[in-house]
Amino acid sequence: MFSVVDNFFHKRKIFICLIISQLLIFSNYYFWLLSGSIDLSYIRITFTIFIFGICFYSIVEITRYEKFISIMLIFYIIMCVGSPSFHWDARSFWLFVSKQLFYDQNLNYLIENYNVIHDSNFYPILGPSLGSSIAEVFGEWNEVYPKLFSIILSIPPLIYLSFFLKNKFSICIYIAIVLFILEKSFIIGEMDGIVAVYFTLCTVLSIQLLQNQNSIKVVLFRKNLSSKLFLLFVFLNFSFLTILKVEAVVYLFIIILSFYLCTLFRNRNFLIKDFILFILSFLSFSIWVYFVYSNNVDLTSHSGVSVLIGNDFINIFIRQLFDFKNFFIISKYIYLNKPFFIAFSLSIFFLTFTYSGGKKIMNIEKDILIIIAIIMIFYIMFIYFVFLVTRADLLWQLDVSAKRVMLPLSFLISYFSLLIFQSNFKKNKF
Repeated sequence: MFSVVDNFFHKRKIFICLIISQLLIFSNYYFWLLSGSIDLSYIRITFTIFIFGICFYSIVEITRYEKFISIMLIFYIIMCVGSPSFHWDARSFWLFVSKQLFYDQNLNYLIENYNVIHDSNFYPILGPSLGSSIAEVFGEWNEVYPKLFSIILSIPPLIYLSFFLKNKFSICIYIAIVLFILEKSFIIGEMDGIVAVYFTLCTVLSIQLLQNQNSIKVVLFRKNLSSKLFLLFVFLNFSFLTILKVEAVVYLFIIILSFYLCTLFRNRNFLIKDFILFILSFLSFSIWVYFVYSNNVDLTSHSGVSVLIGNDFINIFIRQLFDFKNFFIISKYIYLNKPFFIAFSLSIFFLTFTYSGGKKIMNIEKDILIIIAIIMIFYIMFIYFVFLVTRADLLWQLDVSAKRVMLPLSFLISYFSLLIFQSNFKKNKF
């Protein structure tokens, strides 16, 4: 299931390109954090141009073995630059932060704490920093080109996830999942779709680590790729997940916890180097938190953080916990939305079709089912917790965010059910 033997040469080149592009994006992020008295704009512009070039090369290389993925990415790029963002959250939050970075050329908005709109001062700036660098490449700010950060950040996980699909039928279903579950999230300048694909990618990488306890290597390619390159890729994507959004830190913790529990269920050893890798993955978020606290940023504007640091947190949580009608209200909003309904229905169909004939479950499928089940449990518990402790009106909070917070779980279960489903078909059947 996590083994692809065709076109390994092109995929290996693309894999290396993905690592390089993410290293450049990672560097660009830290260049913005260091942009105080030092003018780093020329370095950022140079790196961003290289990011454009590597992404373009990767899309061209994909065309050599799977045109549909290439067409999907080109479609998203055209749609992204075809119109300005019309969503309030994107314009007033992510793109607004990016705009401040572009005009200030530093993090003055954060240091001086003059922007408290929509609790944006506490959120990491991986996406907005890339958007600002894109604006620097074009020499001016507008409402179109900076939105490209969404699709550029999404290209590595979307491509890597496509490597595990064995036939054109699986590719078509994968593209349909992206289009109908994540919809327009890649073209409007928001982060929720990006978090969803990185959440799924990090789960895939954790399973790859789990499957290679004795000798960590990339099982994606016929020829072994350097384990150091693979571990670097794991580190980059785990780190990216933590600095996309604040809640994504919890998502990574859920993945790691599920990985650990799966090793217990499957009677495998939890390797020290895995533990070190996981700890290092939280380093970037820790640096961001230190930066925020060292500059005395007001955290009370962030609804979630303000509850956790408030003196009445326990009272609020207990009061909401025993108001049972809240569970029914939350359940209605998080389960009865289009992305999750599509993902859940698709997963039930795929898994029923796969195992209804008495098919024997392979070891890797057991790992997948165990990890996904654990992730679903902890993820749902976290979602209920978040909505139960919100200071905002519950119905309003659910109306504006329930669909978005369920995107990572929706994409995760639909993608992995597709992987299990495709194992029933011969590679060249479609």
